[in-house]
Amino acid sequence: MIVINNPWFALRNHGCQKLGELVRKQPYIEIKEVSAGDGSAIVHLYVRPIA
Repeated sequence: MIVINNPWFALRNHGCQKLGELVRKQPYIEIKEVSAGDGSAIVHLYVRPIA
């Protein structure tokens, strides 16, 4: 969705290869990581601003 709304957005411009990596770098965001629980490497990120 980010690229659809802003076609010039590229993670490499921010020094990241994945969106989760970029999100984790933000000091104003709280992140909760939850494993998918099915034995896969999938991790769900729950994100909210720090109040």
